Amino acid sequence: MTNPEENRPKPWPAYIWGIFILVVGVGLFFYLGYLEQHGGSLNMPELFILVYQLLGRWGLLALFLVPASIFFGLEIKERRKRPLPPQDLPKKGENE
Repeated sequence: MTNPEENRPKPWPAYIWGIFILVVGVGLFFYLGYLEQHGGSLNMPELFILVYQLLGRWGLLALFLVPASIFFGLEIKERRKRPLPPQDLPKKGENE
């Protein structure tokens, strides 16, 4: 007999990826601020260089915030579609 809980997709991978992207973006934001004040250089992909030259480090932060918020939003949307487990359903007559 299979447990229906086993077939359910796990919510944590999307949250973990969103948090990871957010932490990398914030870390890069502060590291670039440090490099701007104290001098130094950093090798980055061309897309990051372009965004940094056009929008500064705030633009780079936004570049990381967008996919992180997409991961969070997709997981929240998926979570709303999932049925509640039987132990979390309200008992009959409890809402009256």
